[in-house]
Amino acid sequence: DLDHPYGVGVLVSSVTFLIIFRANYGYQRYWEACGALHHFMSKWMDATIHTAVFHLQNKHYDGARPPNFFDHDELNQLNLTRARKRNDEKNKPSERRLKSVYDCEKEVTEV
Repeated sequence: DLDHPYGVGVLVSSVTFLIIFRANYGYQRYWEACGALHHFMSKWMDATIHTAVFHLQNKHYDGARPPNFFDHDELNQLNLTRARKRNDEKNKPSERRLKSVYDCEKEVTEV
């Protein structure tokens, strides 16, 4: 039996430090896992985006692709390298009509 208060104090202090350091170690492992999971998900998102970009470059999806700056000059008014082309075709509307991916796939199956 520990009848002296100093012995009990040393025992309680050592157990307290042990619990605190173990909890801190577990907390660090938790946040390291959260960071690794975030990195893992960002890499999968990068791979998915790259796959989608290369997939939409197929001529099969010409009508379903979202508009970009090279097809629509009115979307890119601040690009100074294309100012000459904008001035030449200022009043010419764009003839491009957007279609859904379903319409593009239906056209290919009909052909």
